[in-house]
Formats: sequence, structure tokens, C-alpha cells
Amino acid sequence: MGHEFMGIVEELGSAVKAVRAGDRVVVPFSISCGGCEWCRRRLPTQCTTTGRAVFGGRFGKVFPGGQAERIRVPFADYLCERVPPTMTDDDALFLGDILSTAYCCAENGGIRPGDVVAVFGAGPVGLLAMQSAQLFGPARVFAVDRVDYRLALAAELGAEPVNVDTSDPAEQVRALTDGRGPDVVLECVGHETPFTQAIQAVRAGGAVSSVGVYVETTMGFQAREAITHTMPLKDTPHGYAIFDRKEDRAIKVMLKP
Repeated sequence: MGHEFMGIVEELGSAVKAVRAGDRVVVPFSISCGGCEWCRRRLPTQCTTTGRAVFGGRFGKVFPGGQAERIRVPFADYLCERVPPTMTDDDALFLGDILSTAYCCAENGGIRPGDVVAVFGAGPVGLLAMQSAQLFGPARVFAVDRVDYRLALAAELGAEPVNVDTSDPAEQVRALTDGRGPDVVLECVGHETPFTQAIQAVRAGGAVSSVGVYVETTMGFQAREAITHTMPLKDTPHGYAIFDRKEDRAIKVMLKP
């Protein structure tokens, strides 16, 4: 938590040269050194120096997030970006994560003038991806979601709403493009179902650009089907015996202490 933040520089380490006390800065959510191979390749989220750490993250190296009065920013010369006085906090804050993520999604999609674009997900990243996509001159942009007020906002931003609860979204988008499908699909959800639908929707030879964060693990089968016996730990010898002798249709025995 607290991975999106900006603030005023109060104190500096002795090695920091790029910013000064009093500077208003915005900081990216990912912590990177700026000097390793991946940082030099403009892939800072793969930084080997920091182990792909993020502010407020739950895994790997832990750096506290910005939901606090003060925060320590490592590699400050590389991570702290000064905000010009003409830019408000509201405009600058999202540069650290969702705006840059959304723009990267649109840019990686290779959108060309006149293309048809579909954006799966009308949450914060998806809405910004729609606006980012418009910068590349597409003919049409579809917003695919199930939340009515988000679709309404997407429509205000110039996208054509597609409600997934009406019918299969891939079929809807294809129908709206005379069966062709969009040239580029931007996936901004992070679940297996919309990612699969994005692939189904895109035209032949089109592009799917995904920035969804996937945290679910899905398998097309039930591993528990291999368990034929469950018994207490004290019955372990019996479990091994029936398994070894192939008795009582034993396949896998689960022991519970």
C-alpha cells in the first residue's frame, strides 16, 4: 500500500545531487537503481539491484509505502522526478504508476492512426489507457467492463461502452466491427477470463497489450481428485500399506495431524 505518492524533499543523503531540499517530486512505484542492465534497457521494474522491489510491496525487499508523513526514497537521483510549478499535484501524482502504466500499455500495443482499439477494464488504469490510446489517432475505442458508472465515464472520455454482462464481450466487439475485431486490445484487468476474451476479440494478426497484474492461480483440473484416502497421522503405517499393495483402490493418501 502507498505505492503512489509525491511530496516535498526535506532531507538529502550525502550522495544525492539531482534534487534539492524543497523540491516537489513524484516517485515511481517500482524501486530501481538506474545503472543495471535492465534499467539501462528502460525496464526498471526488472531491476536486478533491488530485486524488483516496490514501495509498499508484500514480497521481496520491503520498502514502506507513502501513506505516511515521511518516506525514505533510495536511489533518489534516479527515482525522484521534479514536478514543474505549472503542474498540480492532481496532475502529477499518477505519473508514478497508473498513468505511466496506461500509456505504456497503449504504446506497446502499436496503435496506428485509424485503428480500432478495445480496452478491457474501465478501472483507473483502463480509463487512462483509453485516453492514452486516443493520442495515437485511432478511429474507435471500445471500453469493456461490467460496472455501469465506469462505462458511463468511459463514454464521456470518448469510448464506446461494451457491458460484459449483456453477452460475451469478444462477440460484442466483433459484431461492432463487422466481424473483424479490433486491431489492438489493451488488457487492464489482470484476470484470466478477460485476458482470454481479449485474445478472442482481437482481429487476425492484431495485438494484445496486457498490463493487468495477475495474482490468481487457475488450473483446468482438480488436483484433489488424486486423493483417495484421508486418515489421521497415527494411521500412517496403514496408509503406506494399502498404497504399496494397491489395496482399497488407493492412489494418494493424505495424512492429517
